[in-house]
Amino acid sequence: MPKLNILLFLFALLCAAATAQTPTDSLWIEAGNLRICLRADGSLYSGAPGGAVLYRHTSPQGEAKWVKVVQDAGLWFGGLDPGANLLLSVQKFEPRATDFRAGFAGVPGSGKIWSVTLEQIEQHVADYSDNAHIDNPIEAIFAWPGKGNRFFEGYNGFALPENFALRYNFYDNNLNKEYEPDQGDFPVIRPRGGGAFPLFPDQMHFFAFHTDTIGMFPNQGIGQLPIQGTGQMLAYRCDEKPVLGNSFFMAFEWQNTSNDPIDSAQVGLYMNADIGNPDDDYHGSLWDSYFTYNAAAIDSGGFEAHPPLLMTGVISLPVDDNGNIQQARLVPIWPTNTPLVSPAMWSPEKPAEYFNYLTARWRDGSPMQKTGNGYGWFPAPVTERAFEGNPYLPGAWTEISAQNTPGDRRGVLSWDTRVLPPQWTNRLMYKTTLYPRDTALTPRSWFDAIVSEENFIQDGFIHGHEFMYLAPTCRNWPGFSFQRLFVRVFPNPSSALLNVLIDGGQPEYVRLYDALGRIVTERAFPCDPYCDRENPVQLSVAQLPAGMYVVEVVAAKTGERAIRKVVVH
Repeated sequence: MPKLNILLFLFALLCAAATAQTPTDSLWIEAGNLRICLRADGSLYSGAPGGAVLYRHTSPQGEAKWVKVVQDAGLWFGGLDPGANLLLSVQKFEPRATDFRAGFAGVPGSGKIWSVTLEQIEQHVADYSDNAHIDNPIEAIFAWPGKGNRFFEGYNGFALPENFALRYNFYDNNLNKEYEPDQGDFPVIRPRGGGAFPLFPDQMHFFAFHTDTIGMFPNQGIGQLPIQGTGQMLAYRCDEKPVLGNSFFMAFEWQNTSNDPIDSAQVGLYMNADIGNPDDDYHGSLWDSYFTYNAAAIDSGGFEAHPPLLMTGVISLPVDDNGNIQQARLVPIWPTNTPLVSPAMWSPEKPAEYFNYLTARWRDGSPMQKTGNGYGWFPAPVTERAFEGNPYLPGAWTEISAQNTPGDRRGVLSWDTRVLPPQWTNRLMYKTTLYPRDTALTPRSWFDAIVSEENFIQDGFIHGHEFMYLAPTCRNWPGFSFQRLFVRVFPNPSSALLNVLIDGGQPEYVRLYDALGRIVTERAFPCDPYCDRENPVQLSVAQLPAGMYVVEVVAAKTGERAIRKVVVH
C-alpha cells in the first residue's frame, strides 16, 4: 500500500478514536489539498500529535506527504450573569477538556455530523425538475436538519427540536419557511450580508452543539453560558482558483437559551496553527484575521524549503445587541512553560485567565503593549491586536522586527458583543487558507497578494456577485442551470394560481404551454435590473383542464430559456 494511503488510514483511525459517542460525531474530511478532523462539538481536534488540519504537500525531493498546518481550534464564550458572576464556556486541548457537547441539549443521539455534496444536490434538483416530484429520495438531503423537515425523525431516529435556532440552512423553494425536500428544497448556506444569495460548495457538513451544565470548572463558582449552537463546514473544488482547494470555511450560529441576558458577552476563536514544524513559527494579525508563518526560509522537518503561510480570516463578524459589527482583537498565547516569556503569557488554566484572554488582555489581566512580544515591563502604547499588518514591512511592530524567539504559536481572535439577550442569536463565519510561498514575489509583495485574495473572497461571500465568477468551470455557482436555480413555480400541483418567482436576471416573458405545445397563457414580465423575488408573477390555471403543463421563462438579454413542468388538477 502506498505510504500516502497508509497515512490516510491511520489518520481516519485517530480521528475516530478521539471520540466515544456516535460513529458520526467526528469525521475526517478531505477537501481539495486539505484533510480536516471535524468534531460535532464545534472543534477541530484529532487527539493526536499529527494535528487536526493537514496539507497535501510535495517535498523538494518529490515525496508526497501530509503536513500539519493546524493542531487544534475551537470557540470560547464568556460573560456575566445578572448578578455579575462569571460565565464561561471554553475548551482546552492538551489534555482534552471541554465545556461543549455534541448535539442538541436533551436529545440523545443528536451528536452527529450531517454531510451533503453538490453532486447530491444536483441530482435532487434534477429529479424534482423532471416532473415536480422526487422519484429517488437522497438520504443526505431528506435527513438534513432544516426547520420543519417532516422527514427528519424517520431518517435520524429523533425529532428536530422545535426551538431550533438556525432558520436559513436550506433553499426554500416556495418561501414558506419550512424545509420540504419533497417539494424541491435542498441545503444551502447564507452568510450574513449575502441577502438571498445562496452558496453552493462542493460539500457541506452540519452539526449542533451545546454547553455542558456542569462544565470544566466544578466547585469554583463558575456558571456555564446557556448556549445551543449549530455549525457548518464548507469546502469548494475549483481547479481554476487553487486558493479554494487550500481552504475550508466554518459558519457558526449560537443562541442564549436562558431567560436572562448575558452582559459583557465575549466570543473567541482559538487557533493553534502549526506550519509543519511547530517550533519555528511566528504569527500576526490584520483587522479581522489571524495568520501564522515560518520564522525562517527553511521549515526543518515540515515543509522544508519555502514554507507557506496560514491565514484565518473572518467573513461574517459577530454583532452586538444593537446590530453593530465589532472589531476583532488578537492576543497571542504561548504554551505553558515556554521559556523567555512571562508566565502571564502562557496557556490559561483558571476561569478568570480565559476571560482575560477573551477581553484582549494577558492572563494576569494586564493590557497588551505594542512592544517586543507584547508583554511590556516599560511604558508603551496599549493595543488589542498583536503584530498587526504586513510582517515584512519595515518599521511595523511584528515578530520579525521584535526579533522574538521562534516557537509554537497560538492565539485567540475575540469580539466584545456587549450583551447577549435571552433567546438571541449571533453568528461567526471564517475561512482558513494555506497559501504556498510564491517565490516570484518578494515576501512583502507575497503577503500583500494574500491580503488582496482574502479581500476578494470575503467580498464575494458577502455580496455574492464576484464570487459567482471566480472561474468558468468552478464547482460553485452557477453550477445549476438557469431553470433549476433562478425560476421557481409553486404551488405544484395547482388548481387555481401558479406563482412564478425569478431570483435574478431580466426575463422577457412567461409562457404556459399545454401538453401539445400550444401557448395557453402568456404574460410579459419586465423588471430592470433585477426581479423582485418577493413578488412573483401569477398565472391563472383555474380554467384549464387537468394535466401536465410547461412554464417557460425567457431571459431578455441572453435569450436563455428556463423550463419547469407543472401539474394542474
